[in-house]
Amino acid sequence: MTQLIPKNKNKTRVSKNITKVSLGTHEEQEKYEKSIDRELKEIQLEGHINEDWEKIKQIISNVAKECNKYVSQKKKNGFDDECQQEIKERSKLRTEMLIKGKIEARNDYEKHSKKVRKVLRTKKRKCTTDKLKEIEENYKNRETRNSYQGVKTERRGYQL
Repeated sequence: MTQLIPKNKNKTRVSKNITKVSLGTHEEQEKYEKSIDRELKEIQLEGHINEDWEKIKQIISNVAKECNKYVSQKKKNGFDDECQQEIKERSKLRTEMLIKGKIEARNDYEKHSKKVRKVLRTKKRKCTTDKLKEIEENYKNRETRNSYQGVKTERRGYQL
């Protein structure tokens, strides 16, 4: 009989927006599952997909924090509350554009989208220049280990 499953499985990418929960022993895993089941039975879904998903996501996060199994995600450097707010506004304008289907709504969305790209680009550029200045200072102060570690992380980029 031949083997149909490959020996080396391809590594799959993990979405950056998912809350990661690290479960330890079997007992901790059962406790986590029971508390999620209990919380999910108590909520009432309204029929709005986005609102219902936010409720479920909030429950998962709260239960993970209660069980001390919540692993905070690494945030991208330069991505702050302003960037997040601009992106939410852009997505709101996009849904309005799709619902209305008018030229004015499309123009508003395109203008705001350009603004968001510019804000993200400038924040990322500022963060990169700050990091490079820090690496340069480490090199000037003869902190070679820190400077080479900084170079290594910059060359590698953002990884989970």
